[in-house]
Amino acid sequence: MSSNSGETRAKKSEEPTVLRIGGIAVYVYGLDRIGNVSSIKTLNAVYVLHPRLGDYTYSEALALAWLDSYYEFSTDNKAPLIAVTFDNRNHGKRVIDPVGNESWAISSEPNKIYNELHAQDMCSSIDGSVLDTSLVIDYLPSVLPFKVQSPIRNVIAGVSLGGHMAWRVAHLLGPDKVYAILPIIGSPNLSILLLERLYFQVLHKTPDFDFSPPWQTTVADNVYHQLVSSSEYGSQVETLLPRPLFNLVSRQDYELERHFPVPIKVFMLCGRDDPLVPAKYTEKWVASRALQDHRRPLDLKLYIQPNTGHVCTPEMTRQAGLWIKSILSSPPSSSL
Repeated sequence: MSSNSGETRAKKSEEPTVLRIGGIAVYVYGLDRIGNVSSIKTLNAVYVLHPRLGDYTYSEALALAWLDSYYEFSTDNKAPLIAVTFDNRNHGKRVIDPVGNESWAISSEPNKIYNELHAQDMCSSIDGSVLDTSLVIDYLPSVLPFKVQSPIRNVIAGVSLGGHMAWRVAHLLGPDKVYAILPIIGSPNLSILLLERLYFQVLHKTPDFDFSPPWQTTVADNVYHQLVSSSEYGSQVETLLPRPLFNLVSRQDYELERHFPVPIKVFMLCGRDDPLVPAKYTEKWVASRALQDHRRPLDLKLYIQPNTGHVCTPEMTRQAGLWIKSILSSPPSSSL
């Protein structure tokens, strides 16, 4: 989940408007496209959450690409769209300790534990940045240069770490504040993700998880119990992934798996050969949701790009832009 999670860098065509919310610099794109107005009836906002080791400038390329896609050919009869981003906690201008953004192992020293607190650092950064996203969503209408007469339709998009965040923002805020989410190479289940990473980076073993149970949280609980009970490496596992942290993350995963707010639209994009955030965990989530919600139609879309690793590709960017346009082009009322 590094800043290398994207290959697309759009040509910079406009400067963001920088707003201040709760001590966070919030970068808003697209205000110039709306023009000098005092009030608008409706507004759409896509939040673009960046990967681990990135910052708001990573999100800028996606923001501009999606704005261009949305406004292509015509702006008639469309509710205006803005794109919003900010630095996640301990990233960009908010960095406290750069080591806190690194993983257990790094490529230059694969046999050494580089950041012993990787799990705590990553999960707390996700939870804290999710709360920051909630804060910005709540206060943004009060700092925009115009009045919005109806609730803003919010789409939460994110890449890698930002994709993990998108899932959790949706569950935290629900359909009253989140219209849709767009997790790109992100995972709805962090407990199983951390366990697989532990196998590869620390134990140097290839995991062979039993995926027969219908719920990933059951799989993760079984694997964790086996690992910490091991006489060979149980102590090391419990040091790097302490039981209180695993239980916390597992409970969050359980809620996402069993109680995700169905009205929220979801478009998931993954790389088939992604070694860091495997697509199989997203596929398993989709299957479990279909099993649970068979009586109610789900607004879910999944795209898995072949021969693709842990990267947000131009094709993913393009498809995401088309999807954003398709779900937002029909305004709830006239725009200006």
